[in-house]
Amino acid sequence: MARILIVEDDRCVQTIICRLIATLPTPHEVMVADDVYTALELVKATPPDLVILDLMLRKATTGQGFMVYLQQVRRTKGLGEIPVIVSSAQPRETLDGLRGCYPSVQEALQKPWDVLAMRETLLRLLPSPPMETDPGRPVSLLGRGHSPTPCGVTELRPQAFDNPAILRCLAG
Repeated sequence: MARILIVEDDRCVQTIICRLIATLPTPHEVMVADDVYTALELVKATPPDLVILDLMLRKATTGQGFMVYLQQVRRTKGLGEIPVIVSSAQPRETLDGLRGCYPSVQEALQKPWDVLAMRETLLRLLPSPPMETDPGRPVSLLGRGHSPTPCGVTELRPQAFDNPAILRCLAG
């Protein structure tokens, strides 16, 4: 079981990522922080095995500031490289540049990202048995311990990220 830290201030995206993680074949511990300060405290207390990071958080600091701190914590605690999935609405060129600046960045997904692409990235970066995914198949949101969303959405197809009504519903 891996420990995953989600650093995201959008509750809708937090919910989607948590539910995606719940659909993976191996259970994982999930920690959620909606700002860099909370994320830093979580990293100090219990270093994660994987970080999913939004670069543009609403509070004072950015995801890039978190990346610098993550490198410092890794060095001082003698940890190996902590893989990071960047999830951001930044231009593709910016996201591609992060991979060169920060060795921890294993993947940079531009919002609105494809739900199946995020799931495939999680499967690739987390220790779990391989699983085949059909790109046209919906991903169930009724993972371990989850019930339907308030409006009854129980699965997502890739095009769901183009529908603001579904995203509002998932946010609760």
